[in-house]
Amino acid sequence: MTEVKNGQKNLAWDFTKPIAGGPTQRGFDYFYGVDLPNLPPFTFIKNDRIAIQPTDQYKYDPTVGVVMPRGFVGAPIAPNWQFDNILPEITKRVVEQIHQRAKKEKPFFLYFSMTSPHEPVVPSKKFRGKSGIAPIADFVMETDWSAGQIIQAVDEAGIADETIVIFTADNGHSHYTGWGQLVAAGHMPSGPYRGHKGDVWEGGHRVPLVVRWPEKVQAGTSSDQMVCLTDILATCAEVVKANAPSNGAEDSLSFLPALLQKNQKQGRTRMVNHSNHGEFAYRDGSWKLVFRMNKPNLEKSRGLPTVAELYNLKTDIAEKNNLAEKHPQIVQRMTDQLKKLIAVGTSRPGQKAANDTAVRYDISQQKRWGPKLGRE
Repeated sequence: MTEVKNGQKNLAWDFTKPIAGGPTQRGFDYFYGVDLPNLPPFTFIKNDRIAIQPTDQYKYDPTVGVVMPRGFVGAPIAPNWQFDNILPEITKRVVEQIHQRAKKEKPFFLYFSMTSPHEPVVPSKKFRGKSGIAPIADFVMETDWSAGQIIQAVDEAGIADETIVIFTADNGHSHYTGWGQLVAAGHMPSGPYRGHKGDVWEGGHRVPLVVRWPEKVQAGTSSDQMVCLTDILATCAEVVKANAPSNGAEDSLSFLPALLQKNQKQGRTRMVNHSNHGEFAYRDGSWKLVFRMNKPNLEKSRGLPTVAELYNLKTDIAEKNNLAEKHPQIVQRMTDQLKKLIAVGTSRPGQKAANDTAVRYDISQQKRWGPKLGRE
């Protein structure tokens, strides 16, 4: 069954109406940004409204950047929209917000979701060609500049000593935005790890997690505590001495003790991750159980049983040696653990939850989105 991709480009939208379900309806006081840099509408959004009406139509021009959104020709775009201006613009606005909020006594939480180095790869004029390697390297340099602007704003606003800064990412490096050029220049995007963005392997999921918290987190230290990005919510809640919500945060465990270099009684030791092909992996300490596709690609694997592979990341971080046949009892134990997690719909102790669709790790998914339980 072949999926229909980019189906939203054929839908009609009324851009004059409020946008439902956005950040300002989910606890944020203010929002400015884009939906996604490579998806329409190509325009900025302010709070729950389109900031600039997308009255023009997008035209594909490969000279603008790398991996331009070819599939959305004719989609709504703001007049004179410049893809390379997205990151500088939202960085500028974040800096402004920091200075404004710092003048008030009330503490604030700021979530800055950079659009770089996500596709389209469009370094601004200031960074174009600066790396001497490739546009993706230029864009990474611009990402570093953007992060530096945030740190500088915090310092200049005089709130560094009472501000926690967390820098992280959502996945490994993409294999199609300049991977070969980086490797040729001596830069290994996934380092010692197997795979890349979208994979179930460590190269698809291991990302930096850097925390700056003066007088609390010692500079230059590191931790081998297992952390999932879902854990940031519970960690922030513990920082402000609040409880994580009882009706959410199903997979959030605080890693504050690890930050403070204290013994952690209930630190995360298990984790579930997932590929964009529907493959599941389950971590238990250094052991990683992977349920990979049966065939080389998703279309040929749909509906077929997955293949269980076992790796010990303590001795094999590159995931080269499949130990499933050697340790069938570990495969069975971890499979049973994963089944239990699926059954209760949460990995947080004391939490009650449930999945809203049938979760299958043992076969490759037939469709991208599973139907809600109780429906056909």
